[in-house]
Amino acid sequence: MASVGGAATTRSQLAIRDTVFVVIAEARTNLLRLTLAFLAGFLVAFYWLWTVGWDFLKEVTESGMTPAIRQQVQFIAQTPFDVVLLQVKIGIIVGLAVALPLFLLQFLPRLRDLNLWPAVSLTRWQVAGIAVLSTALFVLGVSYAYELLFPFLFEFFASNAVTAGFAPHYSIVDWAEFLLVLTAVFGVAAELPLLMSVLAYTEIVPYDVFRQRWRHAVVAITIVASIVNGSPDPLSMAIVALPLVVLYGLGLVIAGFVVSSRHLSQRTAQTTPFGDPTALDVGALDTAGIEAAPREAFEHLSEEAVLSIANDALDEGDDTKARALLDRYDEIPFDSESTVGDAAPSDRTRAVETGRAENDPTRDVTALGRDPDEELGGYYYDIAFVLDTLRSKSIRIVGVFIVVMATVFSWLSYGGIGSVQRDFLRRLPPQIHPEELSVITLHPAEALVFEMKFSLVVATAVTLPMVVYYSWPALRARKNLEMRSGTFLIWCVALTVGLVGGSVLGYAIVAPSVISYLVADTISNGIIVSYRISAFFWLIFYTTVGVGLLADVPVMMVLLNRAGVPFRTMASRWREVTVGLFFIGAVVVPGGVVMMFVFTLPILFAYGIGLLVLAIMTANGRRDLSTRPAFVRNHRRL
Repeated sequence: MASVGGAATTRSQLAIRDTVFVVIAEARTNLLRLTLAFLAGFLVAFYWLWTVGWDFLKEVTESGMTPAIRQQVQFIAQTPFDVVLLQVKIGIIVGLAVALPLFLLQFLPRLRDLNLWPAVSLTRWQVAGIAVLSTALFVLGVSYAYELLFPFLFEFFASNAVTAGFAPHYSIVDWAEFLLVLTAVFGVAAELPLLMSVLAYTEIVPYDVFRQRWRHAVVAITIVASIVNGSPDPLSMAIVALPLVVLYGLGLVIAGFVVSSRHLSQRTAQTTPFGDPTALDVGALDTAGIEAAPREAFEHLSEEAVLSIANDALDEGDDTKARALLDRYDEIPFDSESTVGDAAPSDRTRAVETGRAENDPTRDVTALGRDPDEELGGYYYDIAFVLDTLRSKSIRIVGVFIVVMATVFSWLSYGGIGSVQRDFLRRLPPQIHPEELSVITLHPAEALVFEMKFSLVVATAVTLPMVVYYSWPALRARKNLEMRSGTFLIWCVALTVGLVGGSVLGYAIVAPSVISYLVADTISNGIIVSYRISAFFWLIFYTTVGVGLLADVPVMMVLLNRAGVPFRTMASRWREVTVGLFFIGAVVVPGGVVMMFVFTLPILFAYGIGLLVLAIMTANGRRDLSTRPAFVRNHRRL
């Protein structure tokens, strides 16, 4: 049986390879037609951009802006070849989009031969109607975006940046690629009714799935609309979401009509009774007949008879029939009460059962008298136990996460990020004038993306202690840990105080000192200082929160000493700590050797401060803050 299956697989692979070669040969034969279609699309797009395209796209971008904001919006090229290469790139994309349908028309017959495409017969008029409808829907979606959505969207981006004190100097590459992606998204989104109808008609996705999961679709559309739109304003999000919901409803109506029409056309009166399935001559059936035949037609066959029929099909070159026959025969359950008789299971069944027994990962563990749950699934069961404990608190955790993220994002979007920038610039040394330092947005949504990322970081930082606190009782019960929730709460409070205190110190002293040094060094060389918003604010974040995390290193060392880790152990292991930090810096931190030292040296300095503090508190290790380990009750057994 295995040899026959292997031969059938080999023949199928050879058929696929031959089909690919035939498609390539046909493509070479029609290469002139494909090349002309590609060149036509490329030249039209390139010439349109060269003559009127850029002016049209700029007008669409600025049409919804006030005159004051429009004067501050600029489009810049970062390299001498940005405009030309961008026109070539867009021309290539348009050319491929024009040539792709011609290529697919050649490839679809081969896909049907390989049973990789549904065998749905369509007339030329139906194909032409689908093509016209698809083009019309795409144009409708693009027109909606350019006439209504884009002016509103770019006005929000620009006004948000200007209100925060940023200069909207858009890179022509980022701006054009953003426009191109949004154009494709809304054009394809308008194809939703047609796509749903095709999927339902070909039964790739049943119509009942679309009809029963409409609530999930509405939620998904709302999420996509909030991501694409980016604005927290419900009105702007509704401008994106409502048309998609209407298109989904229209798709349900059209798909239901198409599916009903197909079922009516296929419905035939069946007045004659069915015959005996066991009377079917399986050897005379073709591949489609074998796949459609009832299971009873194969249950009375012996394994030798199936092998004989499959070998005959292979000799005739019909490997698809042989594969289908073996697949249908393998679907039949073999047991002691099967129609074959009371004989023992076949060799194939015994091999499967033997392989399952030999590959059972718990066999050796059980033979040694150990619990397989502890040996193999210990970590899995621990995680599952903790997650099951957190399930009762999930509403509270998720609620805090959403509230914090929405609050921070709304505050940043409505002027908070500008307030942070102005407050930080006031903290710079007097020799650095704020007007000498400008923060720009090269991408239209760059400020919005930073606000989302920062809100996500803050919400995660606020929620993570809650997750650990609520999971600690489960960890104590599962891993026999001794630290109680009250002690753990003290740890959380101490680390939080260290993080907040260090962050305040970093924001007030370290971050202004670092940025003032960088700006002064740049200005002294006669260079205009224009920082991208993401680079500028992430630098502030790292030099602020990074100092807070460094402050937690000595705090953590004191807490560990109270938990039972001796001072002499920390002091004697400084070499291992140094090597480990340098290894982590080399693997995790990008930017080469310099960034590795920038990451590692401050942590080593904080580790040294912690050793100094512990040396004073413990009299150089003669009296540790704790005399025994407090984490594990049965530590003496370890």
